[in-house]
Formats: sequence, C-alpha cells, structure tokens
Amino acid sequence: MSAFRLTVVAFVVGFSASVSAADEDPAGLTGNSFPSRLLERTWVSKITDEALAKSPVWESKNENPPVSARRAMALSQPVVERITKDDNALREWKRRFESATLHKTQDGKRWFWRVEYSWLPKMGGLSGLPPYMDIIVLMDGTVVEPQLEDGGIGK
Repeated sequence: MSAFRLTVVAFVVGFSASVSAADEDPAGLTGNSFPSRLLERTWVSKITDEALAKSPVWESKNENPPVSARRAMALSQPVVERITKDDNALREWKRRFESATLHKTQDGKRWFWRVEYSWLPKMGGLSGLPPYMDIIVLMDGTVVEPQLEDGGIGK
C-alpha cells in the first residue's frame, strides 16, 4: 500500500512540475529563442546567457528602460534591411514596422525589446499569415542577429 502512495505522489509531483514549466514557456520554446518566418525560410533569434549577463538590469526605480523604444527600432532597422536586401522573393512585398514590445527574460531578471516587422504584397491580396521577422534588442543596445534555420519550416 505504501508503494502505491509513493507512486501516486511521484506522479502528481512530476505532473505539477511539467505543468508549471509549460506555463513559463507557453510557446514551447527552450530558453530565450524567437522564430521568424520569411516566406519559405525560418530565422531564429537566440539570446545567449552571456549576452544577457552583459545587458544591464532595468531597475524598478527607473521609469524608463536603459534602451528606449525609439532606439531599439533604430538599431533593428539596419539588421532587417541587411538580412532581406538580396532576397528576390521579397521584391514583390512591402516591409512595414509592426511593433516594439518589452519582454522579460524567463528568469525575470532582465528585459529586452522585440521589434517586429511584417511584409505585405505590393499588389493583390494575402491569404494566411504575412511573412514576419522579429529583431531582438537587449538593454545594452546589442542586436541579436537572427540565424537562418536549415531548410525552414515545411521543407
């Protein structure tokens, strides 16, 4: 009988640990990793522990973060332009700025900007989600370079 109770307790503890981990990472990503989708290719921005350690903390006594939204937007533009400038598939698409949002790291100690761009067709309509790219900007002004994933989604 005691072995049965031990098994039930182990199951409940294991189940509650897996539920709390899912709550902390609702997108199912590991670490601070952010995918983007540009037509048939997938790009991923991964924030390393080393980069986070160099990034300053946004202290609660300060009203504004160390890097402003406008500065994060300005830092992200050359990166997205460089990544997409030679992409012939995007010539029929027009890039637009979508948003700059503050995000807290999974450990809750640091913040970063997630600057999102999307592309809409220059002519005609669109069915489904538009291509998009997120550029991550840390609070020291470091831009996390998105890396092309092998093969992209659906290949």
